[in-house]
Amino acid sequence: MTTSYTTTIPDPAEVVALRLLAAVFDVTVSISDQIPRVACDVCGLEGAETAARVHGDPAEDSTAPTCTDCCVTCIPHVVRAAHWELRDGSRRGVRLEVASWAA
Repeated sequence: MTTSYTTTIPDPAEVVALRLLAAVFDVTVSISDQIPRVACDVCGLEGAETAARVHGDPAEDSTAPTCTDCCVTCIPHVVRAAHWELRDGSRRGVRLEVASWAA
C-alpha cells in the first residue's frame, strides 16, 4: 500500500518574511491544524482566507490574551499590532500559528 501526500511549498519570500517577523518582534511561530479556512475579517478582501492566528497580550488587560485569525497578507500588520499592544512585564509574548494547509 502506498500513501500519497500533498505538500505545499511555501513561497521563499513568505518564509523569509515570517523569519524576519519572528526575529524582530520576538514572535514564537508554530504550525496548527486548528485554524478554520474562512474569509479574512482583517482585510475583507475577496478570496482572502485565514491562514494564521496571532495571539497577543493587550496592554489594557494582561489577563485576557487576544487572538486574531488573518490571511497571509495581513500577518505582518496583525503581528505588529499585537507587539505594540504588549506592555512591560507581560506574561505572554506574541505567538503566530500558521495553518497546516498553508505551511
